[in-house]
Amino acid sequence: MKPANSPERKLLIVDDDPDLLELIKTKLEAENYSCEAAPNVETALALVRERQFDLVISDLRLPGIDGFTFIEVLKAKYPALGIIVITGMAEIESAVKAMRAGADDYLTKPFNLDHMVISIERTLEKQRLIIENRDYQQFLEQRVREATQEQRKVFHELRKTKEYLENLIESCVDAIISFDLNGKIRFCNRSTENLLGRPVAEVLGQHICTFCSGGRPAAERLIKTIHLQQKVRNCEIELLSVSSNQITTASVSASLLQDVEDSDLAIIAIFKDITEQKKLQTELQELSIKDNLTSLFNQRHFYRVLEKEMIRAARQKHPLCLLLLDLDNFKQFNDSQGHLAGDRILEQVGSIINECTREYVDHAFRYGGDEFTIILSETTIRQATEVAERIQRSLKQAFSGALSLSIGLAQFRAGLELENFINSADKAMYNAKRAGGNQIALAGVRRRSVHK
Repeated sequence: MKPANSPERKLLIVDDDPDLLELIKTKLEAENYSCEAAPNVETALALVRERQFDLVISDLRLPGIDGFTFIEVLKAKYPALGIIVITGMAEIESAVKAMRAGADDYLTKPFNLDHMVISIERTLEKQRLIIENRDYQQFLEQRVREATQEQRKVFHELRKTKEYLENLIESCVDAIISFDLNGKIRFCNRSTENLLGRPVAEVLGQHICTFCSGGRPAAERLIKTIHLQQKVRNCEIELLSVSSNQITTASVSASLLQDVEDSDLAIIAIFKDITEQKKLQTELQELSIKDNLTSLFNQRHFYRVLEKEMIRAARQKHPLCLLLLDLDNFKQFNDSQGHLAGDRILEQVGSIINECTREYVDHAFRYGGDEFTIILSETTIRQATEVAERIQRSLKQAFSGALSLSIGLAQFRAGLELENFINSADKAMYNAKRAGGNQIALAGVRRRSVHK
């Protein structure tokens, strides 16, 4: 298998900024990618028609045809092509619109080129897995279909074809199960034992619902879907392993077929264990919302969570507070001690914030640089102040008073816009800064910390 950054990987970069084009092209060629550049959509489409690219990196704001239309055109003509969009627009709606149009990932300006390389590697790996899984499923379906047709056409070759089919099925690492429309299992291969945790002899004759974590309703939904559509691909279902009592996530590709012996309709299904793949997807999703240095949530996730909590607070009339924290004199510390020492400080501050907030209730984020935010759900101003003071005490104890925080505190009010809510906490924090630091300032009111 070729590594994702082998010289054969061809990338197309589309942007109307020649300096940015040259910067990205130089970086990616240093990473052993073969790159082409285009200043507009028309040139890019011409290059895509002439040459075969693995991935396109495109700005959303382009002269002429807009970036969203460009993405839709590419996905319609080249569905296997990976697409990463670059945008200076920080609105979440723009990112969502780009992803719905077919983009695999997006980066917001200004961005780190190393982050772009990670995004490219992840997108190329995703495309490889999609193509590999599609080809694999097609291969299995084709072989099963050919074997079935051969049985009907050539009776004297039945034994040879039957042996070939059995060897193929038994050598398959995925579970292949055939059951009637009532759900009774008629056939399964040896790989089924690994998936369901029972010997083949104990699986045959059982109802498929026996092994569905959702019981009979889940099994009946699967059977009904296959019966209506006649063929399904990559339908997810949760199965229960009887021996370990563990739930396994499987991807089901199934077809409705006519039984040769009694002419009854039956279902042949391939169950692929994707538990580890789902776990990887969860981990990747976790990485996409976490700050790599502090393990707190990142700024992108902050806006999503705050918007949801504001809606919930307005609907349920619960108190909601926002803390915005900034390390005092951190730039001078960074300049004198170095960035590595600064990074270690930020890691420790992240740990202190985690320890001083409620797990699964409060939400802590690294807002950027040495700034942090905390969303305190169902929390009054008095309780939020106690949280802020607890963080200040812990910080003072951890660093023997050498470091301090300026903290801005804002309380949500019905009708308050998200941007204004953040700005009120931000202004309060700067009030604390102007008062000498190591302060907790309430939006509209300044309050000296008892720990200064």
